[in-house]
Amino acid sequence: MLLIKTGYKVGDLVSVKIVTAEEIIARLKEETDTSYTFERPVSLVPGPKGMSIVPYLMTADVAEAMTLDKTKVITVAKTNKEIETSYIQATTGISI
Repeated sequence: MLLIKTGYKVGDLVSVKIVTAEEIIARLKEETDTSYTFERPVSLVPGPKGMSIVPYLMTADVAEAMTLDKTKVITVAKTNKEIETSYIQATTGISI
């Protein structure tokens, strides 16, 4: 079942579930009819002290945006505040 929700705007922090079951957290840079473009995409991974935020593409330049074809997306949702705070700290170094 495909969950479709519209209304996200450029700059929103979103959580994206893709067909490989991976979850990506990123800022929405652009949405077209066929794709999403994200800035600073990260994933959550289990670590020794709980979940950690790591770059989604470990070998990619984090300054470059990532484009994902919409046919590979299961759902997009607004990221919750707790994860948003962790994301900001991990991607900018700013503690909130």
